[in-house]
Amino acid sequence: MNIKKLLISKPILILEVLVLGYFAFNVGQEMFKKHNIETEISHLENEINKLEKDKNDLNDLLSYVQTDAFVEQEAREKLNLAKAGESLVLLPESDATPEGEAQTENSATPLAAANQDASAKKSNLAKWWQYFFEHERLALE
Repeated sequence: MNIKKLLISKPILILEVLVLGYFAFNVGQEMFKKHNIETEISHLENEINKLEKDKNDLNDLLSYVQTDAFVEQEAREKLNLAKAGESLVLLPESDATPEGEAQTENSATPLAAANQDASAKKSNLAKWWQYFFEHERLALE
């Protein structure tokens, strides 16, 4: 009987609740740590899969680069070499603008073309100065 009265006394009950709360807090902390570790493991596994895919792609590229077909293609494109019996034709590089664009550019007014040439020759600092402080004059041009 004395033990039963002792276990249900208020100071002991408070002590029991505190001990139970301490254990519950520790269990909660461990569960949180376990969740964080599982999340990190998942991220690392995803990174491993990505790196393995990149490795496989690089291995495929390496095996392609080591083939005779790739060496031949690079020799033709970069070194302008040809096989025996083949003739090589070199074409001059053309302008970057297509013919249609060149015609519309030529049809612009000479004043607009002169303004474009003048603005192309200005430094970026001068262009910004003109944009912020001389914008009234720009609107008139």
